Amino acid sequence: MKIAYEVPIAHFYDVMGNYHFALAHLIKNNLTYKGFFRIVNLDLMLDNGVFETGEPLLLTELLRIARDIRAYTIVLPDYPMDFNRSFQKLIYCLKETTLDSQTIINFNWMIVPQAKPQSWIDAYIATTQVALQRIPRNQLIIGMPVWLDGATSSRNRARLISEMVREKIWLTGVKHHLLGIDHLSDIFPVIKYFNSIDTSFPFTAAIYESQSEEPILSPHRSYPRPPDYFNSKYPPQIVSLAQTFAEQLEGILNEH
Repeated sequence: MKIAYEVPIAHFYDVMGNYHFALAHLIKNNLTYKGFFRIVNLDLMLDNGVFETGEPLLLTELLRIARDIRAYTIVLPDYPMDFNRSFQKLIYCLKETTLDSQTIINFNWMIVPQAKPQSWIDAYIATTQVALQRIPRNQLIIGMPVWLDGATSSRNRARLISEMVREKIWLTGVKHHLLGIDHLSDIFPVIKYFNSIDTSFPFTAAIYESQSEEPILSPHRSYPRPPDYFNSKYPPQIVSLAQTFAEQLEGILNEH
């Protein structure tokens, strides 16, 4: 399992996984953050920026950044919960005139099916069918967004995957990526279906749990990013707790 931790810029080297997930909006706006990715020697995936800013970067800009920081995977533009905009954007990006064959060969590509929870399986089918017309299976990664967890009790990621596996919709032989964690308990039953994950979980959990007398990495709690999370610097006790939680998280994920 590949794990990338999204941590505050000041603590980039304090909590590291076995690959990196670079946030496009920070690459654009923070030279220190950008500089880290120019020198690290780990696999690097470039996000499109939509989760943090509400609008994905243009494909031309993503390509420029990816070449600059030597990313091996690019997350193609999408719009959370909006199937029509995401699907039309994907079709545009995959046109020969937009993305030539040589560029496709040079990177791996993540697509993120987007739709309301009740329609997400249909979005998965449509999006993957279009993507596979141009992207080889061994270069395609399918992302599953965090907002599906907690959207409704009957359509979270675990239940969606169980249904898709049962109906033989879930694609085997294609890599899948878990885009974030809300509650650990939500993903325990399905972690075996994923090849990689990105999360702020160990560090954000440490921030909240540091206020407890007996801090624990709870599988049932949500730990949202505090305001200005990436630009903040935290005291040593929080950093130490984040390192402990990262080790615990890796153990939990490997067990499942």
